[in-house]
Amino acid sequence: MYLVQKVIKTEFSHRLGYIQSQFSYQYFATYLSLGFYIGTLLLAFAYLFLLIKWAQSNILKPLKNMFAIVGRMALTIYIMQSVICGFIFYGYGLGLHGQVSRTEVMLITVAILAFQLVFALFWFKRFNQGPLEIVWRKTYQKHIQTPNEVAKNTVTS
Repeated sequence: MYLVQKVIKTEFSHRLGYIQSQFSYQYFATYLSLGFYIGTLLLAFAYLFLLIKWAQSNILKPLKNMFAIVGRMALTIYIMQSVICGFIFYGYGLGLHGQVSRTEVMLITVAILAFQLVFALFWFKRFNQGPLEIVWRKTYQKHIQTPNEVAKNTVTS
């Protein structure tokens, strides 16, 4: 394999006039990629640090309040987003997967987010929890026994 790479590299460099490079993929794959991965971890921690600092400050408070409203109905937003994107991109809906550019996907994403923000604002003017959060809580609370119910079941047994 090395011989084939060397022949191809030499042949192309002589015919097309390329300058020989001293690039070593082995060096890159071992030492430089380690630096790349460490750098990405440091960058991720920096983003996390900035996000935490922003959450603790009063900068862009209305935006934080909007995120807080959406966070109160996270399950509903997650499922809604999955259903909307499934309809837009899969065959049982519009089937646009692979037919839209990245810019169009970004615009679709922003439109979905805007719709969900408006939906959350209108929903919380009338209710205290999101629709799926209400269903989740009702279902969950049916299976939880209070301490009094536990005591009654143990006494009668």
